[in-house]
Amino acid sequence: MYRVPEVIDAWFDSGSMPYAQYHYPFENEEKFKNNFPADFICEGIDQTRGWFYSLLAISTLLFNKPASKNIVVNELILDKDGQKMSKTKGNTVIPEEIISKYGADTLRWYLMTVSPPWTPKRFDEEGIKEVLRKFMNTLLNTYSFFVLYANIDNYQPGKEEIPFGDRPEIDRWIISKLYAIVEQVNESMESYELTRAARSISDYLVDDVSNWYVRRNRRRFWKSEDWKDKLSAYETLYEVLITIAKLISPYTPFIAEDIYNNLKNEDEPESVHFCDYPELSFEQSARRDSTLENRMSLVQKVVSISHSLRNESNIRVRQPLSRIIVHVNGKNEKANLSEMAAIICDEVNVKKIDLIDSPDDLISKEAKANFKILGPKVGKLMGKIAPIIQLFSREQIDNFEQNGFERIVLDGQEIKLIPEDVEIRTSSKEGFYISGLLFLMILTQI
Repeated sequence: MYRVPEVIDAWFDSGSMPYAQYHYPFENEEKFKNNFPADFICEGIDQTRGWFYSLLAISTLLFNKPASKNIVVNELILDKDGQKMSKTKGNTVIPEEIISKYGADTLRWYLMTVSPPWTPKRFDEEGIKEVLRKFMNTLLNTYSFFVLYANIDNYQPGKEEIPFGDRPEIDRWIISKLYAIVEQVNESMESYELTRAARSISDYLVDDVSNWYVRRNRRRFWKSEDWKDKLSAYETLYEVLITIAKLISPYTPFIAEDIYNNLKNEDEPESVHFCDYPELSFEQSARRDSTLENRMSLVQKVVSISHSLRNESNIRVRQPLSRIIVHVNGKNEKANLSEMAAIICDEVNVKKIDLIDSPDDLISKEAKANFKILGPKVGKLMGKIAPIIQLFSREQIDNFEQNGFERIVLDGQEIKLIPEDVEIRTSSKEGFYISGLLFLMILTQI
């Protein structure tokens, strides 16, 4: 039986000293040579003239080369207003209090994702609350959802397997996206972009796993008529969760360890920290489907814009609409949206989706002189140019946007208008609400 995780709080620090850690030159000479120079060393900015300099000086004297291949510098932690923390200012933070309220792993994730380690961090407790709400709670809720139904159905990973190619498209998509994230994280880690790596994991978990995959597939875990379909969902979400636990283990070692130990098979390493860090194997690369990823990404974009348009036009999602209209720019985009039309209609609560090649019949444009920019350039001629710009035809506006300039001859003087000189205002025709590539028809409600 799986159990709901108990978050264990702790605090630790780690360091690296390329010389003393091997007791060189008194012993371990071979081990020292195999591990020197160190891959990287990490210390605070205040050690630039201390530890960093000492290592470099000693290494240069003894070996005529640096002690490490890379240096990662930790900047100072400031208060939320950017001021240096000081007892006299009363703006200090007691780490133990923060840890007792939010957990050590939450604090770690906040410190790694709020900004890169080498930039000053403005410490704000509200940011930790946001991390707890958005990332940590989402992770635990997703895991608890899996555990609840896996226990009910006595699901055992690896006992029965559904071939990957036989799984539903949405299962293949979330796994493909998982290994896209694994690849991104490894690339970021290799370049010491730790913040970028963590943010990639967070975006994937929150946007793709929780808000899209789990939300859209809840019923597959509930129903019992089609065991193979349910098994495919279990296998897919299990693979996602166990991989995420490994990905986050350097950042949040305790919650990662708890989730991993609750999920792992008996023949797997006893700790997540004994596992190899996820890398893209040949088998996993074969599960990548960039076409499917792009197609679903486009769907998510359309759905997101549709919900925004509903909010702007005060139409709730529960209120069905006749259709949405999407302006597409190419055949591939049109084909992708056509294939995913059912998902879009279900998410947005519309009867159908219409794809159009040109939005000209649905929008109107007008041009207006930018007095602040154009005025200083043309001086006294501004009074004559402004009415001319305001009378630009739709064709003139389209040509101006396409070419990036428009020439006007006035009082025998040629004036070249560039985009910053003219404001182009776009508005929807009556009965439509517009945002970017999408048009939501609001007067043909069912």
